Amino acid sequence: HLDPPRLRLPGSLIAGPDDETAADTMEEIDTDLQRDILANLPPERAATILQEMEPDEIADLLARMPEERSQELLRLINPEESEDVQELLEYEADTAGGLMTTAYVILNQTHTAVEALEIVRHNILENDIRLPYVYCVVDETQDEAQVLGSVSLWEMLVATPAQTLQDLMETDILSVTPDTDAHDVAEKMAKYNLLAIPVVNTEGILEGVVTVDDALDVLLPPERRRRPSRMY
Repeated sequence: HLDPPRLRLPGSLIAGPDDETAADTMEEIDTDLQRDILANLPPERAATILQEMEPDEIADLLARMPEERSQELLRLINPEESEDVQELLEYEADTAGGLMTTAYVILNQTHTAVEALEIVRHNILENDIRLPYVYCVVDETQDEAQVLGSVSLWEMLVATPAQTLQDLMETDILSVTPDTDAHDVAEKMAKYNLLAIPVVNTEGILEGVVTVDDALDVLLPPERRRRPSRMY
């Protein structure tokens, strides 16, 4: 009996393509292999690939790398992204804070459906943010904002163009805190059939969002886990 050969990715497959293609490739392979590849790439190349990935994906990878290499790559990532990643690294991996992403869309509740869809379209094309909900706040320019409600993309698509998010939003939304156990997050999302759930602190300030792919991933045995970059 022969064991099947282990998949090996030549470094040139990651080193050669453009940054976005390399990042997409990285997000579809085994985490241990991701770590090995990044450990052997030149630091500048590794950092540019990481910058094309979601903050939670970056944090998950860096947490598995030696501290010295992790800090080296963090210094090379652009400051805004690095700050988000460093915040995520502060949370335990088996909590909502360890699962959440900081890449989400918040909008003033006064936006119309057509305005909101245009903003969502921009965020998909420019920032690759592909969440199924937008979160409504009083002032979208504030770094710390309380969630007033959420609106799904489907609700915006069927709304009349002039309808405001205030008219469309669901105000009785479920949320979790950053220290909520990861299994509790997954079970809550499965019970209520949620595609994403906001993570808020004790003051109700939005800290991040856990998506269904990352939440359900914790219910799988380790050998079957993987972290795809998109839910759809």
